[in-house]
Amino acid sequence: MVLTRKLGVASKASALAVYLQSGFLIVSIGFFLIAGDGRYADSFDNASLQFLLRAWVWPPETDLYWFLALGLCSAVVGYTMSQAYRIADAATIAPFEYVGLPLAVFWGWLMFGELPGPVVFAGIGLIVGGGLLVFLREHQKRRMLASRNDIGRR
Repeated sequence: MVLTRKLGVASKASALAVYLQSGFLIVSIGFFLIAGDGRYADSFDNASLQFLLRAWVWPPETDLYWFLALGLCSAVVGYTMSQAYRIADAATIAPFEYVGLPLAVFWGWLMFGELPGPVVFAGIGLIVGGGLLVFLREHQKRRMLASRNDIGRR
């Protein structure tokens, strides 16, 4: 998002969204070329790493609509986030992204019947706490600057 903020001065949100999606595509192709055939899956005892590194398979045609819907949602989110970071302060926008954390917990519970462990909740707390701290600090800094400007005008 810092890069989006820097590039947003000279680029449109639509161009930034294309850059973001292109970056995702390049990383995915690279990951596929390195580990997409599943050759590293059996090298680990950890079930999560085995799942991540398993062989990629082509999805059934019935899932095409789901992938199109996900692509559309990703494009809309990429565009709107790029526009938000272009026109507003990053410290103001970033806390709104934290809505994804409770949603991820909710959907994980609803769809898979799983809840994160205490370590994950501690990490979520650190992330949200750090973001709120930055948000409040920036808000206070703006208020102090505004009050100094008001005193200077008198």
